[in-house]
Amino acid sequence: MRSTDHGKTWSKPIEIDNVRGLPRDDNGAVEGFAGAVGPDSALYAVWGDGNHLVFTTSSDGGVTFAPTRNIIDTAPIMFSVDAVARANGFPQIAIDPRGGPKGGRLYVTWADYRNGEIDVFCFSSKDFGATWTPATKVNTDPIHNGAEHFFQWMAVDPADGSVNVIFYDRRGDPRNRAQTVTLARSTDGGQSFQNYSWTDQPFNARGGFIGDYNGLAAMNGRVYGIWTEKPENITTRDTVIRIGVADFSTPRASNSSPSPKANLK
Repeated sequence: MRSTDHGKTWSKPIEIDNVRGLPRDDNGAVEGFAGAVGPDSALYAVWGDGNHLVFTTSSDGGVTFAPTRNIIDTAPIMFSVDAVARANGFPQIAIDPRGGPKGGRLYVTWADYRNGEIDVFCFSSKDFGATWTPATKVNTDPIHNGAEHFFQWMAVDPADGSVNVIFYDRRGDPRNRAQTVTLARSTDGGQSFQNYSWTDQPFNARGGFIGDYNGLAAMNGRVYGIWTEKPENITTRDTVIRIGVADFSTPRASNSSPSPKANLK
C-alpha cells in the first residue's frame, strides 16, 4: 500500500508476490520482507521464500511491480539456535544513493546455515537488480568452526557508501550458547568486510525470546545500532535494549583501530 499525502490516507493493499508461501515459519512461509527506495523513487523489495530470496521492483511509486524472481538460493533462513527461543536470517536490502539519478549499488544481506553453522552473507547488484555478485561471507571467522551468527541488520551510509552490518556473534564461546554483538563494515562495495566487536561481555539468553531482528542506521561515518540483551545478573525473563554508536568519521593514526575498539580477525 502507498500514501501520496505523507501518511494521511493510504491506497488499498496489493499483492506483489507471484508465488504464495506456506502458513508456517518452518515450512516455506513468504516472510522477512524489506524494501529500499532509490533517489528516483524506485522501490526495490526482497523477502525470503523457502530456500531462496525473492526480488521485485516498482518504478511508478508502488502502483505496479515487476514479476518477482528468485535471485539466490539459500539454506533455510528459519533455523534453531541453542539457548534462544527463536531466530532467523530474514534478508534486508539497501541502496547506495550515490552514483547518479537512480543511485548506485543495491545490497542484500541474510543469514543461513549452508556452511554447517549459521553465517551472515551479503551480495550486491550494480545494475539495479538485473544481475548479482557472488555471495560474500560477512563474519570473518573460519567456516565449519560451529559458531553461530544471526539477527543481522544492514545500513548503507549515504555519505560514504560504506556497508554496515550488525549481528549476534558466538565465535568467542566454544559451547556456542553466549553471544556478543559485532559490527561488520565494508568500504569496497561489499567485496570484503572488517569485523569489530561492539560489546565485550557475552550474554546467554537462557532460552529467552530476544526478538526477530536488531536495528542499524548510518550517516557521515557514524553507525548507530540497537539490540536486545539479557544481562547475566537478571534471573527473570526480562531483557534490556542497548544502543551503541560507532564513529568511523574521525581520522586516526595508521596503527590504531577504528571504533568499536576491537577488530576481530
